[in-house]
Amino acid sequence: MHQEAKKLSAPTGKMNAQFLSIKELKEKKNQTKDQSTEEMGNRPVKPFSYDDLKMAWRKFAYKAKDENLDTLFTA
Repeated sequence: MHQEAKKLSAPTGKMNAQFLSIKELKEKKNQTKDQSTEEMGNRPVKPFSYDDLKMAWRKFAYKAKDENLDTLFTA
């Protein structure tokens, strides 16, 4: 048997706490954006190419090998 949904004639003001409003979601997004901007402050902003990435990874891998981290080198 299927029960019919309960119909409310007026808002009760008793909203389930697990739901967020659009305003709360926007505020949360803005806070996250502000935090990520602060964290990015000391990171390089110069663009790099795929070849730059490969070279940096190889340097990192060989440094790991020199430190006897063979598993990391292999990865």
